[in-house]
Amino acid sequence: MIKNRKRESCHSFLLLLFWVLAFLFFQPSNALSDEKCYEMLEQKFFLSGQPDTPDNKHPLCKVLFDNLNEFCDKPMVCELEIHSKYSDQLSLPKWTRLDIHKNLDKIEAMIKAPWEIAKYNKDRQEESWQRYYSDLKKGLDDGTATLHHAKFDLRNLGQPYDVLRVEFGKCTGKFIPESVSGVIFEQSREDIEYTADVLRKLLTPRTANALIQHIHNVFFFQGQTFSYHWFENELLVSRPLRESDGFFGDEGLCRFKYTKPIKED
Repeated sequence: MIKNRKRESCHSFLLLLFWVLAFLFFQPSNALSDEKCYEMLEQKFFLSGQPDTPDNKHPLCKVLFDNLNEFCDKPMVCELEIHSKYSDQLSLPKWTRLDIHKNLDKIEAMIKAPWEIAKYNKDRQEESWQRYYSDLKKGLDDGTATLHHAKFDLRNLGQPYDVLRVEFGKCTGKFIPESVSGVIFEQSREDIEYTADVLRKLLTPRTANALIQHIHNVFFFQGQTFSYHWFENELLVSRPLRESDGFFGDEGLCRFKYTKPIKED
């Protein structure tokens, strides 16, 4: 009798163990490790006035939030990675690489165009280019400078135009412990802008005067273009646009914080 009870007790234990393991095994993968490394935050400020869409309520925010939390090893600083779950909603421009040394004139024209349209004299136009080139030259010398071309609706105007992407400097995503600029991860500089010919079509002397900052880190969602940038350990997402008065601007939409401890290499 005692042996039978022991046998039944052992059998019950094994059966219970079987069902526990089966339950764990057949759970969705994220149920076993529901790790979150980003959280949504209310926006502290807006890049161009109050947004039409309240904080984080744009459909993009939830999709991007879920996508970001699929990549928790390190902050997604250098380029937007897209998980296969969201590849039907999120995508990146199809860039064509150009020889940057043979096409410096295209970059120069892009940088000078707003100054030219705004009716600044030749000296001011040249000054704007030399100021930019002094930074670009470092990338040309160390081999990090690249130039790409694509055609898409950069500022959500309803029509695709020619766009250039100039990038230089290293992007490793490594933590910069003593940064005072608000940039705490090592990032390259990336300037995405319409070509000079397109800028001449879209800008007037009044609106060109205000074009001082280019877009970076662009991606697509539901047929529109969005961009993001990092400030400290926060990821700010906006939608490039042209205001009703003709000025280029951005509508701030989502704000995320990377919450995992940041390791120093």
